[in-house]
Amino acid sequence: MYYIYVPSTVVIILYVTVYAVVSMQKHLRHRYPGAHADDATTLTVKGVILGLTEAGKTSLLNCMVKGQGHVEIETNRTIGVDVITYHDTKNNVKYEMYDFGGHQIYHYTHRFFLTRQALHILNVDLPGYKSEEFQERVGTWLTSVTSHVFNPAILVVGTKVDLFPSNKAEEMIAAACSAIQRDIQVAESRIQNKLKEEIQLCQKAVDAEASGSDIPERFYGLTKDDILAKKESLEKLLDGRPKGLLNVQVIPVSSKTFQGIEALCNKMAEMVKDERLFPAARQELPTSWTKLTEDIKTSGRTYLHARDCQDVGAAAGMKESDVLNALSYLHVTGQILFYNHIRGMEDLVFPDPTIILTLFKQIFRHDLPAYLDSLAASLSGHARVQFAEDRASFLKTGGASDSFIKNLLGDNIAAFNSLLPLMKHFGLCYSGSVIFPTELPAAQPDEVARCWPEVVPSGGEEISVTIEYSQEPPLGLPETMVSRILSMEQTTRRLLTKDTVVVHVGENSEDVMYRHFPTREEIRIRGEPEKAWLQAQTVVKVIEACWDEFPALYFSNSVGSGETTKSLTIEAVRRHMPGDLLRMSEGNWERPPEAPVIRTPEVVIGKYFIGKHDRLFCVKLSRNLILLYMFVVRCKGCPITKDAL
Repeated sequence: MYYIYVPSTVVIILYVTVYAVVSMQKHLRHRYPGAHADDATTLTVKGVILGLTEAGKTSLLNCMVKGQGHVEIETNRTIGVDVITYHDTKNNVKYEMYDFGGHQIYHYTHRFFLTRQALHILNVDLPGYKSEEFQERVGTWLTSVTSHVFNPAILVVGTKVDLFPSNKAEEMIAAACSAIQRDIQVAESRIQNKLKEEIQLCQKAVDAEASGSDIPERFYGLTKDDILAKKESLEKLLDGRPKGLLNVQVIPVSSKTFQGIEALCNKMAEMVKDERLFPAARQELPTSWTKLTEDIKTSGRTYLHARDCQDVGAAAGMKESDVLNALSYLHVTGQILFYNHIRGMEDLVFPDPTIILTLFKQIFRHDLPAYLDSLAASLSGHARVQFAEDRASFLKTGGASDSFIKNLLGDNIAAFNSLLPLMKHFGLCYSGSVIFPTELPAAQPDEVARCWPEVVPSGGEEISVTIEYSQEPPLGLPETMVSRILSMEQTTRRLLTKDTVVVHVGENSEDVMYRHFPTREEIRIRGEPEKAWLQAQTVVKVIEACWDEFPALYFSNSVGSGETTKSLTIEAVRRHMPGDLLRMSEGNWERPPEAPVIRTPEVVIGKYFIGKHDRLFCVKLSRNLILLYMFVVRCKGCPITKDAL
């Protein structure tokens, strides 16, 4: 039975994110009256084109932008991500289109460019579609988007309709579109039904607790408040699922004959102009924001510090909060990159996303061996010999020496160094020496056995954390998990492969092993019993930090040891002390009784009268409200009078 765990912090982040977009909209309307664009104003929106390799993504974009399409030769395939501006003059919409390469190696970089307030266009090869290949051709991409973006705008396009036999084209196109629509609806219904079932189970557990009945084992270790918080987070997550997938309509097109292109552009514009999907799109930017954008984009620098942007904004009369709002807006619309929520990146602004894309194109390529050979040919003497050795080591182990990085990136080495915190955050490379997971080999059984013996050392305990997904996990999650485990304090790496990591952690000498399987992840911790449970809590924090990047995960989880009589959940591990967890795993735990509500005279009086501490709080609150009122009145340009106060 699969169920969903959503940390309440994740849902808070989601709603703060959505609130931030709505707040930005209100901020523009109230601070800059009349800033709402009319129908004649060109709207600017970020577009993301997704899909399997050879699904016709680049051909579709060429068709819309250049009036040409139909890529046929391998050398024309998208390397990484391309950014192209497309101005739909008929519908008054300008798109910053991110064309995502479909080869698997590029999947690692996609998360850099997935943001809210983007139109996601999923391309599916219509003649080549088979329902048994749904996960590869459609499901993976839907999971990637819905795991990162709250209530995303998703448009599904069926490409290459010109390849159907002309005498049966209409019938076959309709059948293929119906198959995709049905498969998407089934997958989304399954997800939403699981959420609803889990919500009902939470409610039944709360009702059972209220009536004095036994609470189901799946909630072992959780209090009533824990269960209610879980139920609330699940309800909010259900509300955040994409609104259009249950009645999705596939738009059939041909980039060769231009069939359906006009209908596609009209549908894209219709979605962009829907304020429920794009609440900030119709906001006309203030002149100061436009000036800030121009100055940042024309700076000619690889990256700016936030202080530089603040100085530019101040010259245009902007406050610090206005500058931060403007930078966030430019990020979600794809005009700049500003990862102020990532540690180590808070102070950096990248004016031109293509600079980062150029960097990635030099590292993450489906034709990497041939590309490295072409670089070697440009070198001479000792440099070529050294590069050949570095090349062999890189392709075998994923490790990149300083000399290899320098030859690989050339003038982009400074940009690479500035991006290292970001790349480590997303699991594109690992800490310590620069290691790229894309090139790591798979673990061999003898390696695992050597680093993780089957028998647990005497006096020790092994705790297993198992996470099972109903389908493949989101793109990049395993790499992010490994990166965070390697970044734990006092970690000594013993084994690092594509699917297995073994580390020695902390002064208490615990060992941690992470293993990734197609639909399952396992983390094992070994050490003295109570210390092992303490380390398990650290690992849980690492896991939850990863899940903050993927707010819509569907899985079952269990935590226990070889001697366990009771299976715990990650939620329970997070909230209890290590000693209690040890006793709980042995079945020696009882749910604490809910404290009864006793209506004493003091309680009754306190309900209607304000005590000393509450009175001081109310005085401070009233002062803050007055200051806020003065600020609002001043922003509107009205005089502040004594009578008003």
